[in-house]
Amino acid sequence: MEDLVRVEGVTKAYRLGEIDVWALRGVDLAIHQGEFVALTGPSGSGKSTLLHLMGGLHRPSAGRVLLEGKDISCLSRAELARLRGRKVGFVFQQFHLLPRASALANVELPLMYAGIPRKTRRERALACLDKVGLALRARHRPGQLSGGECQRVAIARALACDPPLLLADEPTGSLDTRTGREILGIFHVLVAGGKTVVVVTHEPYVASFAAQQVRLLDGRLEDGNGTG
Repeated sequence: MEDLVRVEGVTKAYRLGEIDVWALRGVDLAIHQGEFVALTGPSGSGKSTLLHLMGGLHRPSAGRVLLEGKDISCLSRAELARLRGRKVGFVFQQFHLLPRASALANVELPLMYAGIPRKTRRERALACLDKVGLALRARHRPGQLSGGECQRVAIARALACDPPLLLADEPTGSLDTRTGREILGIFHVLVAGGKTVVVVTHEPYVASFAAQQVRLLDGRLEDGNGTG
């Protein structure tokens, strides 16, 4: 399998007053196309930082992050924004949906930013809602949906531009176990269809759904993880 994401010697430090706080310390990792990967470890181990670097939300202090063989670490802000719009879908613990907009309008939003014509983006948004089993709830607002349904809308929105990579940060953290398993089932279907899914979690049952588990501790990968 080809590497979709490759992290090479990545470190990340945040300035806190007069000291540097190291979130990552020399991480090497390869994620292949079509894999379901769980990033695990205790709070403060660097899981979310690594996820954000993979998605181009932050830049490494040192090292490189490659997406489809392209070094994204040196791209401009505008270039990163375009890349995220085409290549990466994000799902978070808090759904970040527009409360006064329908599920359909929330899913249409990235397509609108991408300049997709209205008729086409509506058709694509409805197709994405159908993928997550919410086509019949398209006109409902977030306040009229359950937590699990809101997360499904967020996944549909992340899929709207058909990115190859889906990054999910604690996507089941606000959900009960049964609903969380339903969300993980959706991820499995997406992986079977060729998507690559990387999930940050501290919950063992969530990590057990992934084909590959990568554990971080104090900003480093534990032995047995890394590039292939």
